[in-house]
Amino acid sequence: MFADWLEELVCWDGAEYIPRYRVIGAFVLDGLYPFIIDNGYIVRPDEKRFAKLVALLLYRNRGISCLDSNILLPQPAYSSEEHRWQYDHILSESKWNNFWRSWAVWSDFTDQRGVDRRIDIQELCWSQLDLDESPQTRVVEELMGISEEFVYTGTYEDPYIKDYSDNV
Repeated sequence: MFADWLEELVCWDGAEYIPRYRVIGAFVLDGLYPFIIDNGYIVRPDEKRFAKLVALLLYRNRGISCLDSNILLPQPAYSSEEHRWQYDHILSESKWNNFWRSWAVWSDFTDQRGVDRRIDIQELCWSQLDLDESPQTRVVEELMGISEEFVYTGTYEDPYIKDYSDNV
C-alpha cells in the first residue's frame, strides 16, 4: 500500500534511517526542484505537488524497468523536438551524473533498479516543465529565429516582407 511504503524507513546516505516521505520531500525541495530551476526551466506544479508526483512514480515503478513504466508521462505543452534537444543539452548526462552523485543516496536510487528510477525522474522532470515560462524556451525560440514580434496571421507570409512591400 502506498501510505505504508511512504512510511518505510530508508537509509539516507548510509548515516540515518528516516521515513521515505521525508527523504522524497528533501530530495525534491532541496535537490531536484532547485536543480531544474537553476538550469533555466520552470516546473509546472509547485514543489509539494511535484514531490507527490515523484513519490507516486517511485512507488508505481518500483522493481521494474524504466521501459515498462506504469505511468504515462505527457509531453510538456507547446513542446517540440527543438525544446527536447535543448533540455537534453542543458541538462546533460554529466550534469545529471553530478546531481545523482549528491542526491541518489537511498535505496530507491541505489538498488538494482536505481538507474531505472533515475531515468524515470529525468523523464518526469521533462513532462512537468512549463515551457511557456521557462527561460530556456526563449533561447530555443531565438535559435529558431522566432521572436515575440511574430504574430501568426493565418498566412505563411513573412510580416517583415509584407510590411516592406506595403511601404514601397
